[in-house]
Amino acid sequence: MPYTLEALGFLMERGCFSVSENGRLKSMPETVRKTISGSHETKSCQRVARLIGKEFSHIGDRATIYTTFGVRP
Repeated sequence: MPYTLEALGFLMERGCFSVSENGRLKSMPETVRKTISGSHETKSCQRVARLIGKEFSHIGDRATIYTTFGVRP
């Protein structure tokens, strides 16, 4: 979990996504690379992140997602 929170903080600092008024994460255009590249380990991490992102996008309740990250809404 510490890696996830650090990654979210880093992406927020770089302006890669914003948080809407209703608590949704929204990626900013032209900031996040959509292709998977790098070493075998980084490619594996990117694939997992893509899968988790797709799964979380299907969850209608943001409280569930925040709870998964250990954050209280």
